[in-house]
Amino acid sequence: MRKGRKIQREWSKVPGGNKKVPEVFSEGQPQGEVFESKDQFEEEKYSKSDRVYAAQIGQFKESWFSRHSGLLKVGIGLVVIVCLFRGALHYVKYLSHQRDSYSTTKKTGKVPTDSSVKTEFTFFGADSPYIDKEHRIELSIEDFISLVRKANEPNVTPEQIVDQIGKAVSGHLSSSSDGSQRIGLEYDLVGDTGHLSLNFQKEKDRMELSSVTYYTRKSHRREVTKTSKDYEAMQASSEEGLELTEAVKELGTPDFMHNNYAIGGVKRITIVYTTTDKMNVFMSFDETEGKFRLKSIRSVEDKS
Repeated sequence: MRKGRKIQREWSKVPGGNKKVPEVFSEGQPQGEVFESKDQFEEEKYSKSDRVYAAQIGQFKESWFSRHSGLLKVGIGLVVIVCLFRGALHYVKYLSHQRDSYSTTKKTGKVPTDSSVKTEFTFFGADSPYIDKEHRIELSIEDFISLVRKANEPNVTPEQIVDQIGKAVSGHLSSSSDGSQRIGLEYDLVGDTGHLSLNFQKEKDRMELSSVTYYTRKSHRREVTKTSKDYEAMQASSEEGLELTEAVKELGTPDFMHNNYAIGGVKRITIVYTTTDKMNVFMSFDETEGKFRLKSIRSVEDKS
C-alpha cells in the first residue's frame, strides 16, 4: 500500500499528469459534429484544389488557341477555297457539255445523242432553227386533228412540224443509254389563250410523233353552263356518232384535248369539259372512215 501511494505522488508531480483528458464526445456536443467539421475541411480543401486546376486548364486553352488561331483560320480558308474550286469546275464541265450538244445540233441539224441514262437538258438555244420565244400560233380543231393524224406515222420529225406550224417557244430532250430519245416542242397560242405540246420518240432509225396535247388556260375558258347529264345526252343525238368538229362547234373550245388509241390501234381524240355540277366530262372520238366520231362519254368528279 505504501508503495502504491508513492507512485501516485510521483505521477502527480509530472506536469499535466493529473489533468483530466477531455472527452471526445461531451454531453453538450453531438457526436457527429467532429466528423462533420472534418468532412467540411476536406470539402473546402478539394474544392479549392479543383478551382485552381480549372483555372490552370482555362489558362492553357486560352494560350493554346491564341498560339494556334492563325493556323485554324488558314485551315478553314483552305477548305472553303477547295469547295468553291470543285463547284466551279463542275459548273464549267456542265456548260461545256451544253455547248458541245448545241454545236452538234446546229451543224448537223440532228438532235445529239447522249450516252448517259436519262439525261435531260434544254437542247435548243436562242439561235436554234426550231425555237422562237416570241412566236405564237393559231390552232383550230382542224389543225389539231391534222397533227393527230401524223401521230405514229414513220419519220415525222420536229423539222417537218416546224415547217408546218412554225417555231416553238421551247424544246427539250431526254436521252437514254440504249440510243432512244424523247423530244418535246412547246407552243403558245396567240394571246396566250392556250398551250400545245408535241412529243416525239426516236428508236433506232425511226422518228415519230407520239403524242399531241392541248389545254386552254383557265383565264380563257368558256363559261360553264351545262351539267354532266347534258353532255351524256349528246351521245344519243346521232346514230353514227357525233363528229368531233361538230361537237366543238356546238360546245366551244375544250378545256383539254389529247390523242390516244382505242383497242386495235384505232386513233382516238379525247376532249374534256367542266360542268356546273363539278364534274369533268371526257368525250372520246374514234377515227372511223376518216372522221372522228363520238364513241363514249364518262364523267369524273372535279377535285381541283
